[in-house]
Amino acid sequence: MTSLFSELKRRNVFRVAIAYIVVGWVVLQVAEITAPLMQLPAWTVPMALFLGILGFPFAIIFAWAFELTPEGLRRTDDVHPGESITAATGATLNRAIIGLLALAVAILLADKLLLSPTAPVEETETAVETAEGPKSIAVLPFVNMSPDPEQEYFSDGISEELLNGLSRIDGLRVAARTSSFSFKGQNPDIRDVGSKLNVGTVLEGSVRKSGNRLRITAQLIEVEDGYHLWSETYDRELTDIFAIQDEISSAIIDALKVHLTDENEPVTYARVDLNAYNLFLQAQHNLRERTTQSLQLADTQFRQALEIDPNYAEAWAGLSLATYLLSEFYYGSVNPEQSLREARVQLQRAFAIEPDLPRAHAVKALIDLDEGNPFSSLRSIDRAITANPSEGMLHAWRGILLQELGRFNESQPAFDRAFEIDPLHPATRSNAVYQAFITGKIARARELVTPGSSLSLELDSLIQDQEGRHADQIATLKQIRKLAHSGSDTRAEFILSLTYFFNLGSEEKGREYASPSMQRAYDAMLSPERAVVAIGELPEEEISDGTDNVLVFALILLGRCEEALSVYADREYETAPVWGDLGLGINNVRFATRHAWCLKQTGRDDQATALASKLDAYIEFAIANGQPSDYHRTRAEVQMLLGKHDAAMGSIKLAWQRYDFDWVDLQLPWYDPLRERQEFQEIKAAILSHMNMERAKLGWEPFELIALR
Repeated sequence: MTSLFSELKRRNVFRVAIAYIVVGWVVLQVAEITAPLMQLPAWTVPMALFLGILGFPFAIIFAWAFELTPEGLRRTDDVHPGESITAATGATLNRAIIGLLALAVAILLADKLLLSPTAPVEETETAVETAEGPKSIAVLPFVNMSPDPEQEYFSDGISEELLNGLSRIDGLRVAARTSSFSFKGQNPDIRDVGSKLNVGTVLEGSVRKSGNRLRITAQLIEVEDGYHLWSETYDRELTDIFAIQDEISSAIIDALKVHLTDENEPVTYARVDLNAYNLFLQAQHNLRERTTQSLQLADTQFRQALEIDPNYAEAWAGLSLATYLLSEFYYGSVNPEQSLREARVQLQRAFAIEPDLPRAHAVKALIDLDEGNPFSSLRSIDRAITANPSEGMLHAWRGILLQELGRFNESQPAFDRAFEIDPLHPATRSNAVYQAFITGKIARARELVTPGSSLSLELDSLIQDQEGRHADQIATLKQIRKLAHSGSDTRAEFILSLTYFFNLGSEEKGREYASPSMQRAYDAMLSPERAVVAIGELPEEEISDGTDNVLVFALILLGRCEEALSVYADREYETAPVWGDLGLGINNVRFATRHAWCLKQTGRDDQATALASKLDAYIEFAIANGQPSDYHRTRAEVQMLLGKHDAAMGSIKLAWQRYDFDWVDLQLPWYDPLRERQEFQEIKAAILSHMNMERAKLGWEPFELIALR
C-alpha cells in the first residue's frame, strides 16, 4: 500500500486530481455567472457539471499511464527512471494549482463585489440620462436553473411579482405579463423583444433554488444597443426572497432614473409565510392554464396557502377568481349561483384584509357584471387599472363594461389600449379582431390573425354567419374543434348548436352540441309545458338567472304571463338605468321586452308602455354612442310593444339583411299583428328559401316549419 501511495505521488496523480477539481470548479463558477448573461439554456451549467464528473476518472487514468517528457507524452512504463522529470512536472503543477486558486478567489470577489449595483458604470448613467420619452420595460420570465423542472412555477412567480411591482411606478411603462411571457423558452434577440413589445429596456435573469438556498441573477438590458445597464447576482437564504425583490426593483428604478413622486413610494413586496407564498405561486401558475383540472388544482393550492396564512389577501382574491371560473358557465361544473355566492364571500375576506388590493378589484368587476351591476363593475375596474395600468386585460374588461352601458364609442380606446399594452395576449388580440369585425373593418381584422389559426377560423365563422353561409360556417366551426387541444372547444360547440338549430332548422344536430342550459332552452321553444315542469323540479341551488329566462319564455308561449311576471319580480326592469350590450343575441333589453309584453298581456298597459319607451330611449342612446348595426332584431320587438308596426317591419328587414332573423323569430307572439302582411310573408318565404338552400349544400331535405306553440 505504501509503495502504491508513493508511486501515485511520483506520477503526480494527486496533483493532477487537485488541479482538475480546481479547474472544474472555476469553469462551473464562470458558467453559472455568464450563462444567464449569454441567454444560454437552463441545462448549460448542469451539463458542464456532468461532463466534468465524467472526465475525472479519465484524467486520473491518463496521469497514471502517461508522463510528459522533453520528447512529448510517453507511456510511464516506457520511461527509464533516470530519464523521468516527474519532479519538475510536479513543481509546474504546484504553480498551476496556486494560480488557479488565486483565479478562484478573484472570481468569488468579482461575483460578490464587482457586480454589485453600488458600482454603477459612468457611461451607462450618461446613456440613460440622455434618453427621452417615458421609460419602458419588459420583464421576461426568469430562467429556471434549478435541477428540478417542477420549480418552473417559482421562477415564473418571481418574474411576475417583479412585473407587478414595477407596474405601480409612475413614469415607467411595463409590458403586460402575457406578452412578456410569450418569449418563454425562446432565447430571443433583445432587439426583437423591444420591437414587438415597444419597450426600451428588458429585464431578464435566472433563478436557482436548492433546498433553502436561492441564487437569483438579474440584468437590465437596453434594447437599442444591447448593453447591460445593470446586473446583479443574489446568493441568499430563501427567507430573503422578498428583500431580493425589493432590491431588484430599486436597482431598476435607479438605473432608469425614474423619478419617484411623494405619492409614489419605492416598490416593496408584502411579506408572507414562505410556505404559503410557495403554494400561492403554484396556484397562480395553475389559474392561468384555464382548464377544469388546473383550476381545481389552483383552488386546492389557494386553500392550502390560506390554511397556513389566513390573512393572505392575494390568496383570498385568487381563490375567489378560481371559484368564479369553476362555474358551469366557464370552465367547471359548479352551479352558477353557488359559484357566485362563494366567490363573493371569498372576495369580501380579501377586501377585509387589504381594501385596495388591485387583484381583488379586478375580480369584483367580473362578479359585479355577472350580477347585473355594471356601474359598480366599472368603478372596480377603474380602481384596478389605477393600481396596475400595465395589465392589458383590465383595459379590455373596461371596454366590455362600457359596451354593457351602451357607450360603444368610449369602449374602443379601451380595447385599443389593451392591445397596445398586451398585443400577444390571446384575449386582447381576439377582442381587437372582434371589434374590427363589428365595425366593418374586415381588412384590419384579417391583418391581426394568422392564417389557419383558431382565431383566423373564428373570424371566418363570423363573416360566414353575417353573409348567411351557414353550411360553410358549420365546416369552419368543426375545424376549430379539431384544433383545440382536447379535440373539443366549448365556444365552438355553442355556436355549432345555435347554427344547426336556428339557421339550419335541425333540432337533432342542435341538441348534439348543446350544453344542459341550451337543452332546456330548446325544450322551452318546442315543448314549453315539459320545460316548465322540468325547471320546477330542479333543486334550488341549480336555479339561476339563466333558468329563469328559459322559464319565462316557456310561460309566455303557454300564455301564462302572470306566472312569468312573478319569476321576474326581482329584476327591477322598470327602474333599471341600463340594459346591457345590444350586440348580444340575447341581451337584457330582450328580457325586459318580455317583461313588458307580459305587463301588457295582463292589463298593465301603462306600465308596459312606460318600460317599452325607456327601452326605446336606451336603444337610441346606444345608437348615438356608436352602437354597430346589430340591434335591429331587438329594436323590432320594442317597436311592436309601442305599436310602431311599420317601424318594426323596417327593423325586421334590416335584421334579415344580416341574416339575423330566423324561423323561431317568425313565430314569436308579439309579431301576431304583422303575420298577415305581405311584407312579413315575403320575409318568411325568404328565410325558408335561404335555409333550404344551405341545407341542400349539406345534402339535407327541405325544412318543414316546426310550430313553437
